[in-house]
Amino acid sequence: MPAWVSLCVSASVGANVVQLSDATFDDAIAKHAFAVVSFRAPWCQRSDSLLNTMGMLPDLPSQLFAEVDCVSSAGLADRFVVKQYPTVLLFRDGKSQEYKGDYDMESVGEVVRAGAQPCRPLQSEAELVAFSKKLTGLVAFVSRADGARVVEEFATEQAGAFPAAVAEGWSETQLAAIGGRQDHVMFLRPTHTLGRGESRVALAPLTELTTLDKLREWLRTSLPVVMSADVGVSRYFQDLQGPLNRTVTAVSELPGPIAPGIARYLANRLKAAIGQQSGYAMRVEGGGRFASGALAERFGIQFERGFAVVVEDGELRYGCKPTTAGDAFSGAASCLAGIAAGTIRPHRRSAVAPASSRPVKVLTADTFDTFVRGSGRPVFVLFHVQWCGHCARALPEWERLAAKELAVTVATYDCSENDLPPGVGVATFPTFMWLGPGQTTGGAIYTGERRQAGWQKFIAMQLDPESDGEDWDSDDDPRPEL
Repeated sequence: MPAWVSLCVSASVGANVVQLSDATFDDAIAKHAFAVVSFRAPWCQRSDSLLNTMGMLPDLPSQLFAEVDCVSSAGLADRFVVKQYPTVLLFRDGKSQEYKGDYDMESVGEVVRAGAQPCRPLQSEAELVAFSKKLTGLVAFVSRADGARVVEEFATEQAGAFPAAVAEGWSETQLAAIGGRQDHVMFLRPTHTLGRGESRVALAPLTELTTLDKLREWLRTSLPVVMSADVGVSRYFQDLQGPLNRTVTAVSELPGPIAPGIARYLANRLKAAIGQQSGYAMRVEGGGRFASGALAERFGIQFERGFAVVVEDGELRYGCKPTTAGDAFSGAASCLAGIAAGTIRPHRRSAVAPASSRPVKVLTADTFDTFVRGSGRPVFVLFHVQWCGHCARALPEWERLAAKELAVTVATYDCSENDLPPGVGVATFPTFMWLGPGQTTGGAIYTGERRQAGWQKFIAMQLDPESDGEDWDSDDDPRPEL
């Protein structure tokens, strides 16, 4: 990576934020029980905004606030597999975990107040009232210190994305005043997703929530039938459903979110039409990521009036023909039946393959499988996105590699304009993947220097596993690592 920018500490780092490097990182982390570290890039505005937020937090002797410039300290970025900027890691007793919450002062401050503890301790009713003003959250009322183990595990897993607190040893009078119970968990549900007269609070005894799976299932069943299009609520909903979230959404023609009461009524009708056995969460929404333009891009459908039905099953997305309001619910049932029968295929976003004969083979979602299976030779693919600075710097060198006489096809795949091919897992950009003849999944990942010499050595070793990779024809120039 070119170290062409290095912001000075006095200009870019807040008064209590320490700038760490490859040489100073481990020693600084080891000296603190809790540390918040932002991995950033000098050109990233969100990184700068987060750094300003961290600089305004109270400076506590037992806690460390730090930042790592991923351009000048590329080794640390690779070590912690930094996928985007900024990436915030929380270190508790030396163990790292990625922060999943928002970057505003309140959200980051909540994690800081909890410190080395995954759950924020509540000492008074006033603190509980302040905590309850959040969008959502969990509170464990316990009679002994180890009673909140499962809630602490959940809070650790969520890493700031789902606020959690513990109230230990509260009197029965205190609990009665706020509607709590000893050795119970209170789930504060998002108020704007509730129907008229519906309580925000859901309670469950800790004796019934002995594992993380049981706690997650209780949270799922306690959520309202319909979640609004609010970004924060949608994230919580998706997190609780997990990576294999299965959702049926009846999308309104309205440009914005539907009123919660109406949405709940319609979602319950949708649920009744499809049936409990479907295993899908039901929603009725409008606007946001379900606006007409987004529908066309994500689900391959367009509509102007009535309801469209879209189905999300893990990474698969299905769009069904628009319906009128009267038959939207039967249309959803027909959509699921078509998916089960295989007559409705998942929509894949794909760019138009270029007609030019560039040295690099440009693959798209529509051409990837056919080309790789039928090429008869290995394919070395660079998966990239348009907003990635590292990708932009690697692409010209990649073109130079493709221009060489090699026994491999050198290709690119723009993930900004194409959905990933089924079964291809790409976690960071750029990703360099080697696929053998006819192989479309499970390719070998190149993790070395992003230079001609490293790529050609990797190719030689893939073509001949017994080779040391040194017998390649290289006219590579001695450029520094990209």
